Amino acid sequence: MTDNATNENQELVLKGETLAEYAKKYRSLGGAVKANDKDAILLMGKSLLENDSISIDDLHTLMGKSVTFAKLDTVLALQEIGLDITENFQGTPLVFFAYENGNKKLALALIDAGIARSNEMWSGGETLLINAVQGEDFDFAQELVNRGADVNEPMALSKNTALHYAAYNGSFTGVAWLIGLSANPLLKNFEGKFASEVVPSNTQLGPEDKKDWDFDEMFTTLEQYTDAFESGEDFCPSDIFIELAAKENTAMTQEESLAAMLGGAGGDDDKLTELDEDDVAAKVLLGSINPGTPKSGF
Repeated sequence: MTDNATNENQELVLKGETLAEYAKKYRSLGGAVKANDKDAILLMGKSLLENDSISIDDLHTLMGKSVTFAKLDTVLALQEIGLDITENFQGTPLVFFAYENGNKKLALALIDAGIARSNEMWSGGETLLINAVQGEDFDFAQELVNRGADVNEPMALSKNTALHYAAYNGSFTGVAWLIGLSANPLLKNFEGKFASEVVPSNTQLGPEDKKDWDFDEMFTTLEQYTDAFESGEDFCPSDIFIELAAKENTAMTQEESLAAMLGGAGGDDDKLTELDEDDVAAKVLLGSINPGTPKSGF
C-alpha cells in the first residue's frame, strides 16, 4: 500500500470517528445548526446528503427554521454543502428574512460578506432601508446607511422613498432623521407627489397623541425643507418640530432624541451619549451647514 493510500485511509477513519462524535453530540444536523458549529454542519450535512438521508429542500427548510439565531458561519456552511442562499425564504431574500425575524446581526453580516446589498430589494419592490424606516428602526437604518444604502432609492412600483413613508406614517423622528441625511424631498412617487404632499391628517391615522396641527407642522417643515433643498440654502426645522420629534422618544432627553433620530451620534450599543456637535447630520438639523442639492441618477 502506498503512502498516499495509507494517508487516505487514515483520513477516512478519522472522518468516521469525528462524524460519530458529532452525531453523538448533536444527534441531528439541526442540533449542529443550533450550536452554530460550522465543522459539524459541514461533515454531518455532506454525509447525510451523500446517503440521501436529507435533500437540498431540507437544508432550505432548516435555514428557515434557524434564521432567528443563525450566524454567518452557519449560513456559509449550509451554502457549502449545497444550499442556494440566493433563493427566497418565505417570499423574501435571506437578508430580509433574517431582519424580519429579529436577527439583525445576521442581516448585517450577510451585507458585510457581500452576499446581500445594503439596499436589498425583495420581489415586492421594497428596499431593506424603507422596511426599517417604516418600522422606525433607525438604529438599523443607520447601519444600512453606513454600509452604503441610498436613502433616496424608491420602491420599485410605487416610487415612494423612505421620506415619503416617514411623512405618510406621521413619523417626526423619521422625517428629522432623513432630513439629517439630506434625503431628496424633490423626488415624486408614481402619483407625482412629493413627500410633503403625503403627510396625513389626524383623521387618516387617528393616533390619540397627535393632532391636526402636529401634521400641519410636519407639512410646513417639509415644504420649507423642499424649498431650501431646491435652492441649496441652509435649513433647520422649527423648535416645535424638534419637540414633536422628541415626544416620539419619551424615554430620552431631547438631546438624546436628536442624536437617535440623526443616526445615534456617539454612544456604545443602545446607550446614547450627548449629541456630538461635529456630527454632520446633527449640524444639518441645527442649521449650521447646507443640506446639499439634489443628487443625480434617480
